[in-house]
Amino acid sequence: MNEIRAKGLKHRQFQTFLEEVNAQYKGLIYHSEVRWLSRRRVLERSLALVEETSKFLRERNPTLLTGNGKGVLMILLDHVWLLDLAFLVDITEHLNI
Repeated sequence: MNEIRAKGLKHRQFQTFLEEVNAQYKGLIYHSEVRWLSRRRVLERSLALVEETSKFLRERNPTLLTGNGKGVLMILLDHVWLLDLAFLVDITEHLNI
C-alpha cells in the first residue's frame, strides 16, 4: 500500500481509479503516519480495497515486486494471504479494545 501512496503520480491515479469504480474509500492511508490505535483502520481499508488495488495493479504495474521478490499482484490474489490479513484486522481490533 505504501508503494502506491508514496509515489505522488501513482497515488493520484489510484484515487482517480477508485472514483471511477465507485469504491467504498477514496484513497489509502500512509502506514507511517498512523498511531497504534489507527493501524486497524489502515489494515481494514487495505482489506476493503484489495479488489480495487489488484485491478489497478493489473492495469498499471502488473510486475511490481515486494522486497523479497514476490509479485504483489500474486499476493493480493492469494486467498490464504487474504484470510491472514482479515485475521490481522480482527486481532488488531481486539488489541485496541
